[in-house]
Amino acid sequence: MVAERRPSAAVLHVHVVDLHLVPGYRPELNPDELINADMKRNVNASRAHNVDRLTHETRRFLRRRRRQPHIVRSYFQAPHVRYTAT
Repeated sequence: MVAERRPSAAVLHVHVVDLHLVPGYRPELNPDELINADMKRNVNASRAHNVDRLTHETRRFLRRRRRQPHIVRSYFQAPHVRYTAT
C-alpha cells in the first residue's frame, strides 16, 4: 500500500545544517582519535599480560571517563576539532 502525499497545514520547520568537508582520511580532525590517544596514554598495556586483562583495563578507563564529562567535552574543544562542537 502506498501512502498518498498531501501538503500539510502544519508549520514547516527549517533546520540549518553545517556541512564540513574534510579529506578522506584525516584522523587529526576526528575527536574519536583524541579519546583513542587518551586511552593509549592511560591504559597500561604492559600491565596487561593477556587479552582479558587488556579488556578489563580498557573498560575501566572508559567507565572512568564516563564519570568525567568535562574531559570528554574537552575532546571537542581542541582547536583542530572545534568545528564538531558547533
